[in-house]
Amino acid sequence: MTSGCRWLLSGLLGMGGSTSVAFRSAKDASFAERKATNAEFLLPAIVVGAIVLWQAVPAWAKMPENLAAKAKASASSAWGDGYEAPKAVDGDPATRWNSRGDDKDGCWIELAWEKPVRFDRVVIDECMDFGPRIQAWRLLAGSEDLAEVARGTDVGPGRTVRLAQPVEARRLRLVVEKASVVPTIWEIEVQCIHKAP
Repeated sequence: MTSGCRWLLSGLLGMGGSTSVAFRSAKDASFAERKATNAEFLLPAIVVGAIVLWQAVPAWAKMPENLAAKAKASASSAWGDGYEAPKAVDGDPATRWNSRGDDKDGCWIELAWEKPVRFDRVVIDECMDFGPRIQAWRLLAGSEDLAEVARGTDVGPGRTVRLAQPVEARRLRLVVEKASVVPTIWEIEVQCIHKAP
C-alpha cells in the first residue's frame, strides 16, 4: 500500500471487519495511488477540506474498466508540447492536459471511440497544484450530435460524476464554461458501473 498514516477500523461506513484507511492531502491523492498494490486498492471515503479519508478495498472488488484508455482525445487547444489532450487519458498521474493561454471560458476536451460505448460514471481529476480553476462545466455525449448529460460547478481532485442513467455514445466532451485561469486536468476516466441487462 502507499505510505501514510493508517489505522485499522472496524465497521467503517457500514463495512464489516477491519478496514485500513489513510489520511492523505488532496494534492497527493493522484489517480495512480488509488490503485495501491495487487492486494488492494484505495477508494476515497470522506473528503473534509484538504484531507481525504482513504478506504482500502480488497482486490476481489474489481475496479471497473476505464473506457477512456481506449478513446482518442482531442481538445479546443493545448498549452504547448507535453500538455496535449491525450495526456489526460494516458493513465500517467504525472501528465496533464492544459488549454492554451487565451482559451479559458468555453474550452473543451473530447474523447471519441471507434464504436459507441456504454457508461454511467465519469471521473475528472483537476490539477490542484495551482489552486482550483474550473468554476462551471458541462458534459456532452452523443455519436453525431452532442447533448448535455451532466453539469456542475467546481471540479477539484477526483470529481466523480454519476449520470442519471447510462449513456451509449461514441463521443464525450467536457466543456469548461467558466474558469478563473486556463484549466488543467491530470486525468479523465470513463466507467460503466451498471451493466446492460
